[in-house]
Amino acid sequence: MRRVFAEERYRLSFDDLGRPAVKGQVDLRVTVFMQRSFIVAMTFLLLAAACADGVRVRLERASSEKVAQAGDGQEILTGWLHIVWNGKARYFVVDAQGRSTEVELDDSLAKKFGGPLSLNKKNVKIVGNRVGPRSERVRATSIELQ
Repeated sequence: MRRVFAEERYRLSFDDLGRPAVKGQVDLRVTVFMQRSFIVAMTFLLLAAACADGVRVRLERASSEKVAQAGDGQEILTGWLHIVWNGKARYFVVDAQGRSTEVELDDSLAKKFGGPLSLNKKNVKIVGNRVGPRSERVRATSIELQ
């Protein structure tokens, strides 16, 4: 007894045990198996890449929490100083990893450099204290050009 399966591109016939009735049909079964194996392998690789990316993100977060500490609980920020104008001037330091920290900068600190505008887009080193215990802002106590 023979069963016949028709698809759009193939006309397959198998015997009662599921073996191809024609020897040339074996190649088609191997091809289907290879396609399924390829799909499973690619799915595994995508999942592995996603997991590796998650580990990298966790490592970057851990390294971003390590900020250089100066004496007396002060922190040292190094990077590019940027001024954002939105009603009033706001100052940000962007480090080499692209993380930005808002800085409360007193104009008297920038006076020796010619004012805050002369520091815009300059590489600086700022020593200061966090405004609050969980704050993302730092109040600058000193500033240097790098």
